[in-house]
Amino acid sequence: MLAEDTRPRVLKRNNEMLVNIRGMNLLDPDNQERMISIRMWFKDNVIITTRRRDILAIEELKSLIEGGNGPGSMGDFLIMITERVYARMESHIEVLDDCVSRVEEKIALGPGQDVARDIAKIRRRNTEFRRYIIPQKLVLEQLIKSNVQWLTEENNESLIESHDEVTRYTEDLNDIHVRAQILNEEIRHLQAGQLNKTTFMFSVVATIFLPLTFFTGLMGINVGGMPGLDHNAGFWIVVGFCVLIFIALIFLFRKRHWF
Repeated sequence: MLAEDTRPRVLKRNNEMLVNIRGMNLLDPDNQERMISIRMWFKDNVIITTRRRDILAIEELKSLIEGGNGPGSMGDFLIMITERVYARMESHIEVLDDCVSRVEEKIALGPGQDVARDIAKIRRRNTEFRRYIIPQKLVLEQLIKSNVQWLTEENNESLIESHDEVTRYTEDLNDIHVRAQILNEEIRHLQAGQLNKTTFMFSVVATIFLPLTFFTGLMGINVGGMPGLDHNAGFWIVVGFCVLIFIALIFLFRKRHWF
């Protein structure tokens, strides 16, 4: 109940039960994926809850109790908490799914520099959600099978509905996880392709100018007997010869489909 950090779990002893679940951090929009732990202890019509931060599900239930519309039993209390906690998860998972769809559209139109950052943010948020939402499926299964006296058949039916919801959330999060991985690999593939294309173009340019560099270097040596040294049109003859070499290399590369 007072642990620094907990994971969703159920601990049952006779007719007593400790239930830890996680709810959306709606009061901190920038860190909604850091879900808030709700710890609940049920024993002899006594319920003790602890949490380190405020959560809307508890605040709503407090308002209902103060207004005389609170739960009539421990089972009803548990159901009212779980229904409010899990109902708020769907919209946030849908937002995450929409983010993946937008990134897919960006990649289809041509990835920009911000796409990799978008994918990293999606994967981080999805990892946090999966860390706390997926174990809650097991929590609900344990609650359904707990057979404690204070959970009625109607309570179990509500727990089954919540279990179906969390199962769907789990499937959606797993789908987002796979799609984000595929997008990340596609970005790497596109970046590698662009790098290879750029490297290839540099190699082509360097190959074209290599014989020209050799020829001009050879003609630039300061030794006696250099042909055209005393010819008035010698410079332009060399330039023309370089142009011919350049055109010949371009034609050769085009013919071999090297670019």
